[in-house]
Amino acid sequence: MRLTPAHLQIAFRNLTDVRHFFFYPTVGSTNDKAKDLAQKGAEEGTLVIADTQTAGRGRLDRHWFSPPGLGIYLSAIVRPKVPAESAFGVHMAAAIALAQAADAQHLQSAVGIKWPNDLVAEGRKLAGILSEVGIQAGILEWCVVGVGINVNHTRTDFPPDLRDRAISLREICNRRLDRLDLVVQFIDTFWLWYDRYLEGGIAVLAPEWRRRSTLLGRTVRVETAGETYVGTALDLENDGALRVRLESGTEEVLHAGDVELVQYR
Repeated sequence: MRLTPAHLQIAFRNLTDVRHFFFYPTVGSTNDKAKDLAQKGAEEGTLVIADTQTAGRGRLDRHWFSPPGLGIYLSAIVRPKVPAESAFGVHMAAAIALAQAADAQHLQSAVGIKWPNDLVAEGRKLAGILSEVGIQAGILEWCVVGVGINVNHTRTDFPPDLRDRAISLREICNRRLDRLDLVVQFIDTFWLWYDRYLEGGIAVLAPEWRRRSTLLGRTVRVETAGETYVGTALDLENDGALRVRLESGTEEVLHAGDVELVQYR
């Protein structure tokens, strides 16, 4: 079923946590729209959804390929009023929910979470999550969590430079999927995990995140601003940082970076 305001209105009628939604056939970035709404006081449970993005972006403002009719591009506004250092919990809730929504499509491959903001399958990127926050006096005033997921792309739908690095749900399960059903599945599951986070903090989400991690216990190379670290990914810290034991035996806590697995032959 096509993504349209009428179809979304019907689909959201039983989702009490969805308070408002804005649908755009074409938008620059759903996160930019949602941030503007959050800064103007939009309430928790406001969604921004687009059929295509002309300036979709991921971490570090990298371009997110957002063709019409194929993917899901969605941003949600939440107002958790928790200490800013635990903001990563919202991001974790979205990652777990998105992975579970993907699982519900009866995939033929496992979906894993790759720190800090990707879902992967068969070694390729399936989805990305971009969280942006507003902080007031050390409290998380609002958080916009944006997701982009490759749904009905075929290999030739991706640009040549992405064909070996990206994958879609359609490629994994060998059939077209209903994007509307997937949106509802994700939103419903996200709010379950978000409520658990509000009740128990990051510690409640961490076991499922660890179970799905593609990095923990494996040798990784992490590129940060001006530094490269190689070592074993040990665990996730309470603020969402990745703890790595370097080859020298010392440990580093890394808050952001580009990560790849190190394959020894």
